Amino acid sequence: MRLPIKTLNSTVEPSPAPTVVQLRDRSGMALVITLALVVLMTFLVVVFFSSTASFRLVENTSAGGVTARILAEGAVSGIQAEFIQEMVAGSSSQPVGAGPTLSRVLTPTAPANMVPSRSVTASAAADPNFRNLVKQSGLPFYPGAAIFGSASSDSSTAVAANGRRVGEARWNAPMLNGTAMTAAQTPNWIYVTPNGYTTTPSADVIGRIAFNAYDVGGLLNANASGFSPDSSGTLFSAEMHRKGSTVWADLREIPGIAPAAFAANDAWP
Repeated sequence: MRLPIKTLNSTVEPSPAPTVVQLRDRSGMALVITLALVVLMTFLVVVFFSSTASFRLVENTSAGGVTARILAEGAVSGIQAEFIQEMVAGSSSQPVGAGPTLSRVLTPTAPANMVPSRSVTASAAADPNFRNLVKQSGLPFYPGAAIFGSASSDSSTAVAANGRRVGEARWNAPMLNGTAMTAAQTPNWIYVTPNGYTTTPSADVIGRIAFNAYDVGGLLNANASGFSPDSSGTLFSAEMHRKGSTVWADLREIPGIAPAAFAANDAWP
């Protein structure tokens, strides 16, 4: 009796050929994903360092602004202290009151001591348009000054090592003079160190300052000075109640202003 025998070839099927193709497709996709991740990481790293550099620049700018503001506030305090000391040095002091209410009355020892002494460049002192310019940095504030007592020859209009300068136009911005300043009429630099102010640059300099100090006591408020004349040239009484004593200022007496410019009422403040 013969039994049917199944051969091995009829019971075991070979692995299909597409399996090899599928493995190759998966390896190619893995390469693409890896490259995409590398590109993404590179992009993130570049963005991180770029943001860090930007933040550092912003913080340095902010810190520089704070430093400049502190230097400016310190200079203003020093100027005020020098004005006070100049008053004390040129006056006799008499105490008034006692205890918490003690104060002192300063009496000038000479008529010239009633106003601050002028300490400006020779060119500015010779120009009548700068009569209201009282003090300039780079010169002794007054004889015996403790803070700004030395002279400096470093002009503020000269170009610094970093290429920056304060030009004549910047000093003319307040427009408190009758004419524009020249380079010879601008103030000089005073250098700031951890130990105070000096006129000699050194390695421990942390900043520099320059200033002009004006006497603004004789200036008129352009928003309130003067009056509106009527057809007969008399004063409108309502102006005085609105403007106060500055209404009596006759703007036609100011040099450079033509009286004809104020013939119309709307030409007055």
